[in-house]
Amino acid sequence: MRKKNPQRLQEIAAAALACFSESGYTRTQMADVARAARVSAGTLYLYADSKESLLHLAVMEALGGKAAMQPVPFKSEGLPAILLLIETEVTSAARWPRLQKALETGENPAPSLLQDIGLELYDLLVSARAIIRLLDKLKLDIPEIDRAFATLIRGRYLAETARLLSAAPQAPPPEMCRLMARMGMEIIAWAAMHRRRESAIHQFGELSEEEIRQAAAASFAAALLPDMPGTPTTAPG
Repeated sequence: MRKKNPQRLQEIAAAALACFSESGYTRTQMADVARAARVSAGTLYLYADSKESLLHLAVMEALGGKAAMQPVPFKSEGLPAILLLIETEVTSAARWPRLQKALETGENPAPSLLQDIGLELYDLLVSARAIIRLLDKLKLDIPEIDRAFATLIRGRYLAETARLLSAAPQAPPPEMCRLMARMGMEIIAWAAMHRRRESAIHQFGELSEEEIRQAAAASFAAALLPDMPGTPTTAPG
């Protein structure tokens, strides 16, 4: 085994993460990663033996930079191993104790509770934004990752938030609760993750990160309130 260069392997993993997050799996080629990492194609193969191995490294990098600790050349054990890594790491990180406590105790989804839950989701998305952005792009090309994304992250949170709304007095029908939950999640996702990718002209430079966080949580709570003005209380006919 060649002597590994942890810094070079980490640079390749970071380049792979950037490429797959931007272009997805199908459109990204090994040459793209080599170019992004500023290495030759021959050097790239000394560190990762295939495109699938680069994907595995990208997932590890998104999950906390563990790629640099891998042997060289890195050889992935395939998509099942990548899915297992995602399931193990994301399941351990995907925790929303305030929401889960509210479900366990049967709390009424009052504005203050919903704002606390919005803050909790915001903080989770900020900390996990690299892996979420990667999975969001990969799911368009890889059905197994699409299913994992739906069940481990978005779908699970969506179901639990909708369940909280459904327990409220005069709650909308279940599908309307799911719709409201999804719209609330998109508010938080934009504020916590997507706005950071926009150019400087679209930024809110006079606002602090905490002000944006609080505003996002307040908007999340407003979107989820069952008695919000204009929110239908029955499913469309």
